[in-house]
Amino acid sequence: EGDLVRQAFTGALDGRFDSGLYAADCATDFAPDIQRAGAVAVAEWAEGLRVSLGPLTVAVDDQYSLPASDTLPLRVATQWRIAGTGPQGPVEVSLISHHHLVDGRVTAQWLAYDELALAHQGIILPQPATAV
Repeated sequence: EGDLVRQAFTGALDGRFDSGLYAADCATDFAPDIQRAGAVAVAEWAEGLRVSLGPLTVAVDDQYSLPASDTLPLRVATQWRIAGTGPQGPVEVSLISHHHLVDGRVTAQWLAYDELALAHQGIILPQPATAV
């Protein structure tokens, strides 16, 4: 469970996006007011982060999961540390993700990170064009 999330998310951030790990209609909340559907949106967002921060290092600080039930999918929460270099020098971003998994694929995800801290470093992440 956690390994699938790590593989899917770090693959996207490393430029090795594997659309087979995401449901075609995967719903993603990139920010409180930005929701997108489709695996392509994940790849677009990750590309924007790579372009903004150059070569990235990605580490998992913490991860836990809740098993699937009759009414809920498997849920995985992860705290990530992403480091790179922005226009003003080194940048480290803490990001929290929540993923829902069904049949070995990500069906929904929520990403929470401090956009204001990035903006303070001169980084404005482009948001995916794929709309819900």
